[in-house]
Amino acid sequence: MKWLAAWGKNVKGLFYGLKLHLSSDFKRKVLALRFTSGNRADAGVFMELNADLDGVFVADAGYTGEQLACDFHIENKRWLLVKS
Repeated sequence: MKWLAAWGKNVKGLFYGLKLHLSSDFKRKVLALRFTSGNRADAGVFMELNADLDGVFVADAGYTGEQLACDFHIENKRWLLVKS
């Protein structure tokens, strides 16, 4: 995956490599999976991966932002909970 690797930055600093984006249910069934370069924004990939899914989504601090929560939310169908 050398062709996909790139420099990226997160809260821990700079890194070179890939990101794994994964959505799963509570039974550990993989619902969506994607590898991206290190410099790709998490929020955009999150929206793409989960566009057709409904439910309660729990994410880490990389997915914070009021705009993301508003864009992703669908009344009585989708909620985003983020641990900051």
